[in-house]
Amino acid sequence: MSSLVLLNPQLDDKKRTIDSHPYRHDDYLDDDVARRLAEQGSITFTLALKHGRPLLNGSLSDPGHRLRRLRQIRSTGRRSQTMGKVIASATVSLDGFIADESDGVGPLFDWYQNGDVPFNGGDPERVFHVSAASAAYMEETWSQVGTAVIGRRLFDITNGWNGRPAAGDAVFVVTHRPPTDWPFPDAPFTFVTDGLASAIARAKAAAGDKDVSLTGGDLLGQALAAGLVDELQVDLVPVVFGKGVRFFGAYDGPPALLGNPKIVQGDRVTHLRYDVRR
Repeated sequence: MSSLVLLNPQLDDKKRTIDSHPYRHDDYLDDDVARRLAEQGSITFTLALKHGRPLLNGSLSDPGHRLRRLRQIRSTGRRSQTMGKVIASATVSLDGFIADESDGVGPLFDWYQNGDVPFNGGDPERVFHVSAASAAYMEETWSQVGTAVIGRRLFDITNGWNGRPAAGDAVFVVTHRPPTDWPFPDAPFTFVTDGLASAIARAKAAAGDKDVSLTGGDLLGQALAAGLVDELQVDLVPVVFGKGVRFFGAYDGPPALLGNPKIVQGDRVTHLRYDVRR
């Protein structure tokens, strides 16, 4: 269901009802309700979302919406009764690597720019051009991401994407020590120092009924061994690395049985989705 984020600084945070529809300042509402309220002059809307994500070509983009939504979640403590999945996803070589020994991705990411269909995961400055099949797959999967859990290594390599989550509304970074000089202190990034399980629990609470995206590598290996992963999403690229950073890190758990894959064939990439069997 599409929705609108309603922003009006003149409204307070007290719960109100118009036409029997409760709403809160800075909350998500149904399209029809939002439009009716707008027509009444009761509210203004400044950001259109599709499935909780910015419209790809919308002119009302507002990168700050994630922070407002995160603050709203933290302040109200509200969450959906239906929890989303914990999904580990990455682009992976045929022999199971997500980067080389220097953290370079080489040809792994070529498929992000080898097509004609633009796709924006939420950051207006990060636009991919992929095949039609890959664009449809990404819209389906990325639109369900509410939060992400990553490690300090990826955070440092990307500089936290300059404060804008690659997907979802917020990022939880597993680290021993939070950075002291990161230039984006108001970005929706939380540094978790009490372990991976805590980071996943906090990310699930913030995501509500949306999914938690988990990065590949050692964090995935640890989470899989601990029984914390519900699904694997593998973007398989026809290349052999031979060595580098493994998708499952140093996994040392028991054999993990997976369901039969759902398969989408893109251009120079095969998208695979596996349920993790308990």
